[in-house]
Amino acid sequence: MLDGRDLRINSLGSAEWNAGDIALTNTANILNAGDLFINASGSISAASAEADLLVQNTGTLTKQSGSGSTTITVPFENSGHLTVLDGQLFLTADSTLSSSGQVNLGQTTSADIPITLLATDLTDISETDADAG
Repeated sequence: MLDGRDLRINSLGSAEWNAGDIALTNTANILNAGDLFINASGSISAASAEADLLVQNTGTLTKQSGSGSTTITVPFENSGHLTVLDGQLFLTADSTLSSSGQVNLGQTTSADIPITLLATDLTDISETDADAG
């Protein structure tokens, strides 16, 4: 559990998430400006019903292994590079995929798109922001 503090990955840093779930509480955030590699099938979620939780990617976030799904149930903001090479990524809260960022789905057909957007408010994305190959 990440309680009341931020997990910051600086622009020259990297981190790997290899197992389990991550729970955020008391205004905790995950702020990635470096390289964050997801090798887990799990979730990033709120430990309690509260606002002001965030996963923000301004660096490179890659779901690179594990054929299962990874779910982010707190607001997600991407103005960096978001890549899904294996498995699925579910964004279930309000999310912003900025036109200044890049989304690489790592698949060759639209039927295989591994990102599922269940958010009620997706902003600032256009067809040219998604690279399907």
